[in-house]
Amino acid sequence: DLGLKPQQIIHCHIMGDTAMDDIISRWQKQIQKDIHAYALKIGGKKKFKAEREIDLDGKKVWVGIY
Repeated sequence: DLGLKPQQIIHCHIMGDTAMDDIISRWQKQIQKDIHAYALKIGGKKKFKAEREIDLDGKKVWVGIY
């Protein structure tokens, strides 16, 4: 959607239910590395360049990139 290249670094917010936020928190450093993010924050919404709600293991998770 944003036309990003794999080498570009992003800032990302992820938000799900409490259980999903706990899982994301435990894996935060690995997720951040895998998605090439300078920052990965859990929860909180603001204006983003791209937003998506995705299904992750049967649960809805909101992801925003700025």
